[in-house]
Amino acid sequence: MGATADNCPPALVVMRRLRRTHKTRAALRQVGTCAYCACGLPEAFEVDHLICGTPRDDRPANLAACCGTCHNHKSLCEREARESELQRMIDAARRRKEECRARLRRLDTAQQRRESFAQLPAWLQGRPDAKRAWLYVCAGARAVRAPPSLWRQFSYLSGAPACRDPHALPG
Repeated sequence: MGATADNCPPALVVMRRLRRTHKTRAALRQVGTCAYCACGLPEAFEVDHLICGTPRDDRPANLAACCGTCHNHKSLCEREARESELQRMIDAARRRKEECRARLRRLDTAQQRRESFAQLPAWLQGRPDAKRAWLYVCAGARAVRAPPSLWRQFSYLSGAPACRDPHALPG
């Protein structure tokens, strides 16, 4: 008999997966290492949401590529409400992600980016579109983003004078 919404727990009925490109970019942002234990990522790595209870928050800052052992351990800490251990893991992941971001920022020339790409695991280099994603990740690490206070001027909802209806007729 097949699984239906009537005889399965809700977690088994509603499945959501990240796109493969998001997973590849998460692994590339961490230079092929686990966010929690810093070991080399296996080919069957997993992507975890750092902040508990936000499975739909797929921003790069909330995604951490990790080995299956660390992902299982973190999930166990979440279920058993081991707050101090959970917070230690999240802090370690954020610290490692920032170290990787700093490492990517130091790649100034195309030659350095090529050499760094060549040091990634072969399975990660072989992923479809990995070279383009690597350039995207390197560029993102160097990008300077405008502070949120400046975003309002570009919003149609802000009511700022510069934000007019683009479809309105002149006059």
